[in-house]
Parts: sequence; C-alpha cells; structure tokens
Amino acid sequence: MRYPASEKLEIIRIVEQSQLSAKQTLDKLGIARPTFYRWYDLYLRALALRHWRIGAQAKGVGTAS
Repeated sequence: MRYPASEKLEIIRIVEQSQLSAKQTLDKLGIARPTFYRWYDLYLRALALRHWRIGAQAKGVGTAS
C-alpha cells in the first residue's frame, strides 16, 4: 500500500509520541519497520536541509551582493 506524504508524517508523529516502543507501535499500525525507517530517514534529511537553508539565508550565504 502506498501512503501519501501527509499520512507518512502522521505515522512518524504517532511513533515519536507513543509511549510504546517503535516496534510495538509500528506492529499495531501494521507498518513494516524497514518501510517506516526509510520514511523517517528521508524526513530527518529534509529537516536537516531545511535547517541548513534557513541558517544560510540568515547569514546571506548564496545571495548576490
């Protein structure tokens, strides 16, 4: 089954906020751990890139003088 980005984000948030272990939460949701961790890796990379871009903009990196 393919999940839209909005559902993937919701699943990531559910797993992050759950009192259960990630494995237990994913088992209850019926999501395979390799699938989840692939999504999570892409999510963390996107956050890091966004953070870097915001920092670069604040410093004026990559802008014409």
